[in-house]
Amino acid sequence: MVLPIGAARRLGSIFRGAGEFMAGYAPQLKSDMATSEIDLTAEQYMVGSVFSAALLGAGLFLFAYVPMAVYDLAPGLNIPLALAPALLIAFLDFFILMKYPRILSLKRAQMIERDLIYALKEIILNLSAGLSLFESIRRVSEGDHGIVSKDFDEVVKDAGGGMPLDESLKRLALKTPSEHMRNALWQTVNAVKSGTSVKVALSGIIDSLVREQNRRIMNYIQELNVMIMIYMLFAVAIPTIITTVLVVLTALMGTGITEQLYIFAVISCILVQIALVGFIKSRRPLIYVG
Repeated sequence: MVLPIGAARRLGSIFRGAGEFMAGYAPQLKSDMATSEIDLTAEQYMVGSVFSAALLGAGLFLFAYVPMAVYDLAPGLNIPLALAPALLIAFLDFFILMKYPRILSLKRAQMIERDLIYALKEIILNLSAGLSLFESIRRVSEGDHGIVSKDFDEVVKDAGGGMPLDESLKRLALKTPSEHMRNALWQTVNAVKSGTSVKVALSGIIDSLVREQNRRIMNYIQELNVMIMIYMLFAVAIPTIITTVLVVLTALMGTGITEQLYIFAVISCILVQIALVGFIKSRRPLIYVG
């Protein structure tokens, strides 16, 4: 977002009615904002996104229009030629901003599930050692379990401030983006209320998480095999084919291989390889292996 968070918050307060009206057409945005940890309401974020896209579009319009008007590059077409890309970029920016909270929410869920197995195992270990559930959660909050420790620290603070432990766990369950974390919290709350074993409930969640991570690993291995083939194609096969075709065309048709053409082909293959490496890295599942 082009606008700072503070500016988006102030604009959202000023245009609150318009923000509520627009947010009504994006019902998923409210839940995504709650789970993405963005310090804005859905209405404020919607208004900020509109102003951000408008500012970006206006900046691009001026960047394109001023040179054309000064140097008279396209008489009579200055405004349409500058306005078309500005509107396109503004629309794309607004579309991306609408998806951004969801992306952050999914990313945060993956980071939670990366550390959740070991956090739940520590709780089970503490319960087996005779510690209370609150003390077990407190020790996890002080441990090195990433976002899980941070979320459990909020539970400890709420419980320390007088809120019942089950209510603080419910509060965390409502805002966590991780389905497995949510299930673990609800299973814990239900076990506490019914008087059943918390360890049994959490063990089932751990087994489910392990199966899910194994499935992600297998899916990634299958995708990796295909990506490696495509990478080798652009790293070895296509440059060789291009070179051979250009040499043959030169010998048969006398067109000639220019240095610029060959450099362009090589750079294109290198850029594709870089893009493939980035894609492979982004697809790697977030699984703690330490």
